[in-house]
Amino acid sequence: MSDYYRLLGVPRAATPAEIKRAYRELSEQAADSEAARARQQAAAEGLPTLTDPALRRAYDEWLRQQPDTRPPAMRARDEEREQLVGYARVARKVLLGLAVFVLLLALDWALPLREYTREAVLERRVVSVGASMSDPQLGYAFRTPHTSFQLHSRQALIIRDANYLTVWQTPLLRVVRLIDVPERRTGQLPLRPYNGAIYQTSFGWVPVLLLLCTAAGLLPSISPELRINLAVAGSLLLLLTLGVLLFF
Repeated sequence: MSDYYRLLGVPRAATPAEIKRAYRELSEQAADSEAARARQQAAAEGLPTLTDPALRRAYDEWLRQQPDTRPPAMRARDEEREQLVGYARVARKVLLGLAVFVLLLALDWALPLREYTREAVLERRVVSVGASMSDPQLGYAFRTPHTSFQLHSRQALIIRDANYLTVWQTPLLRVVRLIDVPERRTGQLPLRPYNGAIYQTSFGWVPVLLLLCTAAGLLPSISPELRINLAVAGSLLLLLTLGVLLFF
């Protein structure tokens, strides 16, 4: 039995898409070269084996039992490739986890908000001070029986003396989206806290970019290198999303 990988000129850890692409290139060369035509005919016998997962596993096991006649440079390249494919498998699991998170975030945004009326203000405290000495800013953290949220100092002044609030919270991640004062003036809009910004247009691009990155990384035809890079980029976007959820 021939070494079909060597005939195709691909590493033993090549993906099915890379194997098919190498076979197409070899078929194009077969019209101009007798040697390429012979290689293409031999590779055609092994193509069904290399593209069927069960047959390929059995074939790879058979290859491992044979004397390794590959040149050292090719052996090193194949070992490198196998390691890269292993990392790509881990990257795929990371991308699947990111996809679950994006789905959870989308559901949290789409489902109706949970409304809490007459929420008693149990605690209000200073949580941050602005870095600018010329324009100092204070952030305030509020806690009610069912929720907790943060507001800028200018917003906090509106509910500074309020004993009860109306709070709207997302049903899954429990992110506070809106706060209202029962005694508010006519035409006054509800307040938006820091951590509700991920659902607003100012930061809404972050989960959208995370979704695109995750979807591209899960495509079956992409290379292991690109899958790993997209998993790294998606992980960074996840950290940014969590940072916005917690602090903005």
